[in-house]
This record gives sequence, structure tokens and C-alpha cells, in this order.
Amino acid sequence: MTIRLNGGAKLFANRLSTFQEVFVGGIISIYSGRQPDSADDEPSGFLLCEAEIPGFSVRKDGTYIPLRKTADIDLVGINTGTMEWFRIAGNKNTKGIFASLDGSIGSRHKDCDIEMTNQCIIVGEQITIEDISIDLSYLED
Repeated sequence: MTIRLNGGAKLFANRLSTFQEVFVGGIISIYSGRQPDSADDEPSGFLLCEAEIPGFSVRKDGTYIPLRKTADIDLVGINTGTMEWFRIAGNKNTKGIFASLDGSIGSRHKDCDIEMTNQCIIVGEQITIEDISIDLSYLED
């Protein structure tokens, strides 16, 4: 798992309630290719699909902070490829600060942030993300 926050998201990360508010209503974009070294970098690979994040519930359990979405996220392929990583862009209520969070996508039993049984998508195909679990306790700078 490789969660990366951009500089804007790091400003909100120390307060979970604010962090949650930043990403509810944001956009998840799923890409092929290699995840950028920094969430401040331009996306790499091809944009495969994107959708609005319907909501998150955030709770703190020791040092592990899972973000679990509260509704399924339905995505439709706009390009064909293999889903490798995602970026969640914060909503517009961040007082002019752009916040984003990058993470990895993998198949079952792999160390990833979004687990997909099938990582391939084709143009026009609909897929559903039923669960996102993101551990913020090991964030990279």
C-alpha cells in the first residue's frame, strides 16, 4: 500500500473530521501505469474512469485510520486498460487549497488500498467499488 497525500491534503490530515469533509464529494480518478512518486505530481498513465465520492465515515482505531465509503462507487470506463492506482481529489470546500490523495489498486490478497477482483476495464463497462480501506498511519512525506 502506498498512500500519498499532496501538500494541501497534509494540511488537513491532523484533524480527521476536517480530513473527512475535504474528501466527501470529491472525485476518484483511476489510472493505468505507475503511481507518481508524489501526490503533487501530474497523474501518470491513462485515465480509465472517474466518479464522485458519495461519502466517507472516518474513525480512529489506535494508529490505524480506515476510511470506509458509505455507498458504492459506480464507475464507467472511458479508456481500456488495467487499473493500477487512484487519485481522490478533494471537494471545492477547501478555501482554495487543492487536496488530493493517491493510492494503489490490486487484486485479492495483495497489499493495496483498493482491492479489485478484476483490474481490467474496457470503454463503456461499468464497475463498482464496494470498499475502500486506507491506512493513514504510515503516510509518506
